[in-house]
Order: sequence, then structure tokens, then C-alpha cells
Amino acid sequence: KRRAAMAGPGLNHNVKACLLLCVLSGIADSTWSGTVIAAFILIASKKNTTVGLVEAGQGLATLLFALPIGYLADKHGRSGVIKMGGVLCLCAAAATTWVILGVEREVEMSGHAMGILFAVMCLWGVVGGVQSGPAQALYADSIPTGERSKWYVYLFAAYIISSAVGPLVSIVVFASTKDEWTLAELRLVIVCGMVAEVGCAAVMFTFKDTAALGAASEAVRATGGRGAAG
Repeated sequence: KRRAAMAGPGLNHNVKACLLLCVLSGIADSTWSGTVIAAFILIASKKNTTVGLVEAGQGLATLLFALPIGYLADKHGRSGVIKMGGVLCLCAAAATTWVILGVEREVEMSGHAMGILFAVMCLWGVVGGVQSGPAQALYADSIPTGERSKWYVYLFAAYIISSAVGPLVSIVVFASTKDEWTLAELRLVIVCGMVAEVGCAAVMFTFKDTAALGAASEAVRATGGRGAAG
């Protein structure tokens, strides 16, 4: 297994999994996160402060859980933590869908529903921390050091290019409906984003610690090759 992993970074299982996760994450984030969910919350709550509080929960959770996630990954294995992130991703997608489908009319969302949505956005923050933390750390450990810079460029490009899909989905949805920013149209866009999130969760279950190169990923340093790169 270890020899197969060293055959080439482009063939490594974790490299392919992380690239696919990055593509699906770019599609999901650009589809439902940011403007769309903010508009949904604003229309449903009628309050700008609610939008700020709910959106802040996601970033705050990412910050607060960064160290615990890293500690668990180092202590119990990165793939295990990534798989737990996949479980949380499925839970967050299901909860988000349940909340937005519960708002059936152009009426103010209840405080209880807003509280649930705040908790769900915090959960998304934790999921994002797993995707940008242990998942990318395992990605790096699955690439020889001298090749990392190149493959991180590929990873970044995959996310940027896939992020163009979200706006296209919004255009199609709005063009095929009333072309208005109503809860019905925004709900449909968010559900499309949740489908992509389920794909992210599925990929997160495929990471393997055994596919990492381990000490072999630092071999170029020991041989005096292109060691400074990556």
C-alpha cells in the first residue's frame, strides 16, 4: 500500500479525494452560502441583525473549534476526524433543509427556528474547519514535499473554478421561476446546495490514513533534492 501511494502524487487516493472534496465544496459554498442564505434569513426574519448573528456563528465556530479539531486529528488519526466531519456535514445538511422547508410562506420566521438555524450555521463552521484542517493536512502528507506547491495550486484552482457553478445554478433557478428574491426561489437554490454538501460528506468518508506517505513524504529533504519547495 505504501509503495502504491508513492507511485505518484496524482494517483494517491487522498490526493484525489481532497481534490474532489474541494470541487464539491466550491460548488456547495457558491450555491447556498453567502448571499443566498443571507437573503433568505433577511426575508424570513425582517432583521439585518439576525443575518449578522447567524452568519457570525459559522465563522466563530470555525475559530473556536480549530484547535480541538487539530488535537483530535493528531491524537486519534486524521481520517477518523474527517469521517466524523462527514457525519456532521450530513446532519447539518439535513437540519438546514428541515429549517428552510419549514418556512412555507412570506412570514416572519419564529425565534425558535432562528435559534436552530444559528446552531446549524455553527455546525457548518465546524465542518468547514475539518475540511480545511485535517483533510488538507492529510492531502499534504500524501504528496512528496517537493511536489506540494504544485498540487496546492491545483487544489486552489479546483475550488475557484468550481465556485462558478453556484451563481450559474442561481441564474437557472431564477430564470425558470418568477425571477424574484422570494423565499420559494431561495429555498430551491439552498436545497441544490445541500445536495452538493451530501456529496462532500460522501467524499469525506473515503479518506485513509494508510494512504499517506508518512515519513516518505519528506524524502526529498533527506536526499537533498528540491526540499525547500512545499
